[in-house]
Amino acid sequence: TGQEQLVSMSDIRVKGWLLCNRPQRIHATKDGDTITLWSQSTDEDAVKEVASARLNYGLYPPAPNCINTLRSKEETLPYEDGSLFHGTSFQWMTSLRRNLQGASSCIQISDALPSGELGPGILDAATHSIPHDQLQGWFPQTSSEKVAYPAWIPHIEFYGPTPKSGEVQCEIRPDGVVGSPDYPAFKVQLIHEGRPWCQFR
Repeated sequence: TGQEQLVSMSDIRVKGWLLCNRPQRIHATKDGDTITLWSQSTDEDAVKEVASARLNYGLYPPAPNCINTLRSKEETLPYEDGSLFHGTSFQWMTSLRRNLQGASSCIQISDALPSGELGPGILDAATHSIPHDQLQGWFPQTSSEKVAYPAWIPHIEFYGPTPKSGEVQCEIRPDGVVGSPDYPAFKVQLIHEGRPWCQFR
């Protein structure tokens, strides 16, 4: 029958930044199929909820068709023009193509990229090609004063083990809004060796 794997997560909510400017005690609690991550800096500090999600185990589902790479010219990376504040250790995107239809980028897997069971470095880099502070091209009704950061993933699905080497192709497309223009949504697909590895909104 095959071994069950973590094949999807739902209702992933990011409650705040996990600052690493001092040591943190990190622990997780489980309530049914929901995992919650907590942090605390010192014994005197309050315990803060960092994130939560529901985990779903089973067999990997069939992968969908690959989203086609955009045909547009390559852009300057956002690390170089200052539109993203990520330091050298977090600059994992190596190329970027972007137009009104979305973005296509490449993420290079290296020993410096956090791997783990779900590839948190890859998932973080997947958002780097979103024009966080210039969304009006994709979402004309969004205020120019708004800056987008990931806060909620209703569902993410995995179609195989986390890639450990090579290059990951990232395709992002605008995908409407959630309730109001203040909450733009994106369809994200990560492709490794010509096959989708995961997809989420």
